[in-house]
Amino acid sequence: MSPFPRRTSRLLICLNFLCAMVQSVHINIVILILGEDPSFGYYATAPMYDIAFERAARMYPSLFPNTTRHVLHQKNVRDCASAAANMVDVAGKMMDLVDRQEGLTILMSPGCSAEAMVLGDFARELNVLLLASTSADLAFMNKQRFPTFIALGPVGRGASVPALKAFLEHYDLTTFTVFCETTANYLNVASFVSLVCRAIRSLVMTSKQFTVYLQEIDSVRKPDYKNMLLRAKNSSRGILVDLL
Repeated sequence: MSPFPRRTSRLLICLNFLCAMVQSVHINIVILILGEDPSFGYYATAPMYDIAFERAARMYPSLFPNTTRHVLHQKNVRDCASAAANMVDVAGKMMDLVDRQEGLTILMSPGCSAEAMVLGDFARELNVLLLASTSADLAFMNKQRFPTFIALGPVGRGASVPALKAFLEHYDLTTFTVFCETTANYLNVASFVSLVCRAIRSLVMTSKQFTVYLQEIDSVRKPDYKNMLLRAKNSSRGILVDLL
C-alpha cells in the first residue's frame, strides 16, 4: 500500500479533530512545501492536502468558511539538505504572513526531518502548532525544543526504538541481528530506509548490555535470505529487518 493514502487519512483525522474543537475560531493554515522531491515535494504532496481538505470540508461545511489556507512553495530545491537550508527563507515569508493574520495559526509540512527541524524551531518561537506528515527523527521527541510539534507519519518508526530497547530488556534478549536495506537502491527515500538502523546504532549499540550485529541487504540483487537468516539464528536470539 502506498504511504500517501495513509498520510491523507492521518491528515483527515487530524483536520476532523481540529474542526470539532475550534468551530468558532478563524483558522489560518499555512502549508510549506519545498522543491519537487518525489516523496516530499510539491507535486507529490500538494494533492494529498487538497484531498484531505476537500473531504474535511464536506464533513464540516459550516466550519470551512472560517478557514484560510495558504501554500508557500519554493521551487528548485534538490534534496533534504537543500530544503533545510532554504527553509529559513521560506519560514521568514511564513512569519510575515502570520503577522498579518488573526485567529488560530496552524503550520503544516510534508518535508523531510532536516527541514522540519528548522520549521519546528520557528513554530516554537511563534507558539503555533506544526503538523508534520512525513518527518522522521528521534530529535522530535525532545519536547523542550519542539513543544508545538505533532508528527502524523513515519516519525513513529524512529520513536519506536526506545520501545524496542524496553522489549529486549524485558525478555532478556541481549544478542540480536539487524538487517538494513542499502539506501543506494532508494535514494529518494533514503532517510526513511536508514532511520531505524541509525536510531538503533545511536541508542541500543551504545549500551554495553547488548551485542548487535548489523548487516546490509541489497534486495535488488536478490540475496540468499535463507542462509542470511540461518547465520543470524546461530549468532543471535532476535532478528530485526528494515526493508522496503
